[in-house]
Amino acid sequence: MESLHTTWKGTLTEEANKYRSQKWRSLPTRFFRLIGESTEPEQAKRVDVVQIESEIQRLVNAAADHRLVFEADLWAEELAARCSTMPYIVSADDGSYAISIGGLVLKLRGLATEGRVRVDLRWNQVGNEQYASVRRWLPRASDQVNSRMRNAGWRGQMSVNGYQIDGGFEASVADLQTRLSRLEAGLLEAITACQFSG
Repeated sequence: MESLHTTWKGTLTEEANKYRSQKWRSLPTRFFRLIGESTEPEQAKRVDVVQIESEIQRLVNAAADHRLVFEADLWAEELAARCSTMPYIVSADDGSYAISIGGLVLKLRGLATEGRVRVDLRWNQVGNEQYASVRRWLPRASDQVNSRMRNAGWRGQMSVNGYQIDGGFEASVADLQTRLSRLEAGLLEAITACQFSG
């Protein structure tokens, strides 16, 4: 049984990377992760048939029309897939999706009970920046992120804290259903603004 091999998870990741979905970009990753969860060697860790059927239906809806997606966790992962070509890390602890781009750590998670997606951004020095340059850059970067995210419809704030900037922004599932392109563009602009260039 292939799922017993230590390379199984890597095989699933490789297979997911072979497929692309323009409508719902996280679909291949979620689908192959579902295969992994349904083939867990330990039965207690394996998802059951009802969970498999439910997840497949959610993915079918997402692929058909993003306006049919009502679950915040699906939106959080979809934004992670749209933010970067870098792979994102799924946290089993809080169901978040994290991406590291240079000194920026981006963390997205669905707030199911609130029907919202939260984006936390934190930029830290990676060690090769000059302190004086960083000190001048931080307020500008923070202002740019705030402006771009708010103009796109995100609610929240980023601020300077020592030699880092951090903040959190939220958007409702209803906003994502109707204004995905605008919210995505704002997030991508914010990520660009957080790239220190010296």
